Amino acid sequence: MSLLCPTELEKLETAHLADRREALTDLRAKGPAGLEVFLAALPRRFGRELLGPEVLQDPNRIDLRAWRRCDLAAALLLAKAEDALLEKLFQQGDTDERQMVLRALSARMIDDATRRILEAAHRQNDEAVFRAAYADSALAAMALDDESLDRGILKAAFLGIDLGRLIGVENRARPELSAMLLDFMTEREAAGRRIWPGSLELAAHAPCVGVRSRILGDLWHGEDLRRYHAVRGARIILGDHDDEELRDQLRLRRERERAPFVLAALG
Repeated sequence: MSLLCPTELEKLETAHLADRREALTDLRAKGPAGLEVFLAALPRRFGRELLGPEVLQDPNRIDLRAWRRCDLAAALLLAKAEDALLEKLFQQGDTDERQMVLRALSARMIDDATRRILEAAHRQNDEAVFRAAYADSALAAMALDDESLDRGILKAAFLGIDLGRLIGVENRARPELSAMLLDFMTEREAAGRRIWPGSLELAAHAPCVGVRSRILGDLWHGEDLRRYHAVRGARIILGDHDDEELRDQLRLRRERERAPFVLAALG
């Protein structure tokens, strides 16, 4: 399966690239292989402007608000390209080209080439490339094995990418990953560095020893974002089984909370 079907791509083309029909027709006539020459020109020909805030799509599948016009053009042109060409374009590309190839993966069937390109993006020392691979779509959560996805999530935590942008990872939560997240929290705190706020919320989907106690502590943390994710983590645990202490602490937190977005999470 693919994250974007041909019908959705066609609608996006009509909505966002109607003023570039001639350029698209010209490039389509050259075929996918033509992008070995012309991929680098897509940002200039189609622009780097974001598609806009209205193109959320399915928030459980893909968030197109991160896409640029050139990303959409690349997806349209590479939807039927051979795997070997796609991998070649990624390996030879610069940051812009690699971002376009990665986003074009959403228009293709998930296969071994998808996994190889995502793993190659993880190895790049380029945050923009990593975000294009792992953020704003469920592609990584759908395509990668447990070990590869865990590495990606930990790198996202290191980079401070918001948990909400890692679509679908909660469905792949495992106690082993939760333990790694707790270890990472401990390391960061010992070094006096800021932890990844989403750690406990994600770990709550598959709790290991220590998750519940850390959540209870973070409900009273001085940082609003830490409390927010602790609240969400507590509610996830309570959704699976009753916990009187967690319920009581959420009630007390609600009585004292002043941050509007934390209050909204408390319900």
